[in-house]
Amino acid sequence: MTGPLPTPDVQGRTQTPPEFTRRILILANPTASHFKTQTLSEIVTRLEAIGSKVELRLTRHVGEIAETCAHPELDVDIVAVAGGDGSINEAAQALQERAFKPALAIIPFGTANVLASELNIPSNPKDLAHLLATGKTRKLHHGLANGRPFYIMASTGFDAEVVHLLPLRLKRKLGKLAYINTALRLAWTRRRCIFRVKTEGEMIECRMVIAANGKHYGGRYGLFQEGSVLEDGLTLVLLAKDNPVALMRYGIRLWMGTLHRAKDVQILQTKQAYIESYKPAAVQIDGEPYGGTPLEITVGRTTLPILATA
Repeated sequence: MTGPLPTPDVQGRTQTPPEFTRRILILANPTASHFKTQTLSEIVTRLEAIGSKVELRLTRHVGEIAETCAHPELDVDIVAVAGGDGSINEAAQALQERAFKPALAIIPFGTANVLASELNIPSNPKDLAHLLATGKTRKLHHGLANGRPFYIMASTGFDAEVVHLLPLRLKRKLGKLAYINTALRLAWTRRRCIFRVKTEGEMIECRMVIAANGKHYGGRYGLFQEGSVLEDGLTLVLLAKDNPVALMRYGIRLWMGTLHRAKDVQILQTKQAYIESYKPAAVQIDGEPYGGTPLEITVGRTTLPILATA
């Protein structure tokens, strides 16, 4: 769906309201990295100046975003989440289950906010307010990892181990540097694992698996050239090695945007995959810990309206 957000009139017909009448709920996670009260205040001021009805709500406990998005009395045109990828995932999952789905919008705080990079979401208050007031909606696709939705990626192997071991306090204090610090320590001490990936008639062994819904990783770094969260389908990135030297080489290639060209990296388009390991291995979804292997990956069958400039 594109264009201004529709609302039903008293006779049940769909009308397109003037952009300035949008009802917007901003859910902000004050514990997110790079949280900026001034940014939120400016966004609210700019929206109210053009007639938008805005409510800013700071979350006070874990799970409040999901509770709010799932509440049966929620009646807004847009739910804008100011937080990181974990907060966005929480809101999207709850909205996904609603019969009437308000559009999701992103105010990119957090450590990396990969989904904001996928959708080319601006970071300054003026452009964010303009997007909330006038932006068009697109269809956000997702994947499923053991039945749980992911909107960026699900992975197992080294990067999932880093996510599981990363102290939350260190993440909030250092941001991306916390990941680098944990990764450098883990690379030399971990017990490596072998994965068997079964997908559409193929069986491949590798050391790390990334099931990507889009094409970005860790921010604006590209895993490959084609792919979008606005398109149906998933991409598997299979890394054949995970020793410290190989991991550093992959990191450099990721930074340069050439990971997909490495000879020991396979890129596969898929709608379903099954991943098992010779010993239990950590899994992460959208940058948050999520159990372990075995892991069944499938394409989600529904979409969610989301504000995007992409």
